Amino acid sequence: MKDKKQYDVIIIGGGPAGTTCATMLSREGHEVLLLEKYKFPRFHIGESITAFGANAFKKLGIYGELKQIGYVKKKGAEFIFQEKSYSAYFNKSFQNESDELPWAFQMARSKLDLLLLENARKSGATILEQHVVKRVLFNGERAIGIEYKDLSKDAINPPLQYAYAKWIVDASGQAGMINKQVENNCYNDFLLNKKLAIFNHWEGDFEITNTDEDVNFKFCIHENRRDWAWYIPIDKNIVSIGVVLSEESIKNRTEGLEGVFYKYAEQLPFISDFLKNPTLKPIDKFRSARDYSYRCKQYYGDGWVLVGDSAGFIDPIFSTGLQIAFSSAFMLVDALHEVLSQKSPNYSKLKAYNRNVNKLYKINSMFVYLYYLSGLEFEKLWSISHMWKYLKWSGLKYPVLFFWYALQIRIASKKQARIWGDEVLFGIIKSQNPLANLLLALSENYERLQNRRAKNVISRNQFLEMEV
Repeated sequence: MKDKKQYDVIIIGGGPAGTTCATMLSREGHEVLLLEKYKFPRFHIGESITAFGANAFKKLGIYGELKQIGYVKKKGAEFIFQEKSYSAYFNKSFQNESDELPWAFQMARSKLDLLLLENARKSGATILEQHVVKRVLFNGERAIGIEYKDLSKDAINPPLQYAYAKWIVDASGQAGMINKQVENNCYNDFLLNKKLAIFNHWEGDFEITNTDEDVNFKFCIHENRRDWAWYIPIDKNIVSIGVVLSEESIKNRTEGLEGVFYKYAEQLPFISDFLKNPTLKPIDKFRSARDYSYRCKQYYGDGWVLVGDSAGFIDPIFSTGLQIAFSSAFMLVDALHEVLSQKSPNYSKLKAYNRNVNKLYKINSMFVYLYYLSGLEFEKLWSISHMWKYLKWSGLKYPVLFFWYALQIRIASKKQARIWGDEVLFGIIKSQNPLANLLLALSENYERLQNRRAKNVISRNQFLEMEV
């Protein structure tokens, strides 16, 4: 074992959750090593960022730099059906600057992730790109270090190397390094599983305008009201497009990813017409992710902790992936800093982290499930009678809680109800929020009803991207 250096924290993965932890922990004076498998910049999906991103970028100190790398302002969303369309603009909760209209971010993840990685490096973290972690080292049940290979010089047969730390943070994304070694910790979200997303970036002779009236984010809904597509401009003439398909739609398909994509794109409003532009060309190969909604039973253990997509992922329909990554990373930094700073560690904040991350996934999962249940229509999503018609119950307790929280929402002012809705969308956990409590109660009801936590354990290998 050549490298026996002891770090305070080793972070596996250089995505937003990993680099946020590396930046903030380094600024607190902790010695941090971050290993990233790829050389940045690299392709990654997830270009739409909610308004929560502005607060995260300001905390990280990169908000000003973002203005230099280029992004598209997301003023709201246009919902396009076969027979109708309507636009929804953000309210003042999304206001990033006092003199500007509310907006969120759309940008190429290759640019954003590189900026976040360099910011972590400037903050004092040791960053090793093209270093792949092979496994986490355990002494009994305690994580003590990692085994890795340096692919930057010898990609064919590099020697194994080792590094050690007080805490191992798994931010490796859907690859889930620790979940491969901790048995039966990760499971499919039974409400949202059995879906396939196929996506790519396109470049062509078109230009995205960025005026206050433009709603560049388009949500295109198939006539079956199960499947949908995103249209996310990320530069003046570059757009991200992906189709999200249900199990019923992909059953018995024999085409490759590209064939399935175009077959369904032809059936989608707006997307079908946009792709007829003869100058459009895919920038990269078609990629996909399947059964991508998942979470964990435990988000930390003895010497290890999960953050970002390693901890879980929820269907991307509300663009909450990066929001959860940032918010969970800030919570984790607070907890780990306290543990590392004490002679006799107090794990109360790590326990709170575990509870709050679990709540984040439960709330978001149930919110998305109800939206699918509504046929992808917000009018029905907020209809108590519609929900009651389709919901199933595991006992008397949960329908009583449902009506109690629904009553609080119904009698509240529109302003207060919107605040509660924004808190849910922004991942802000407050025990007195009746909308969050309603979603939590429904989630627990369905977990009890399905009783599938132990039965639905899956291999994280299913989440690795399939490539053409």
